[in-house]
Amino acid sequence: ASDILKVLETIDDILGLRLVTQTPDISDEQKALIGARIAARTAKEWAESDRLRDMLADQGIALRDLPHGAIWHRL
Repeated sequence: ASDILKVLETIDDILGLRLVTQTPDISDEQKALIGARIAARTAKEWAESDRLRDMLADQGIALRDLPHGAIWHRL
């Protein structure tokens, strides 16, 4: 996977897009909250799932549930 990342970074640099450096990531804590929310949804613990979603929203992160999983975006 790191070889693929290196190739993408090289292409990004050649094209001058700077997507790698300009696209903000989320924190490890936020990633853990997303993982916990996925687990809560899998267990059909809807109140916990909603609570975790609201915690992320308070941090400016929204989730979109898709058939293959959730994706995040900034609010």
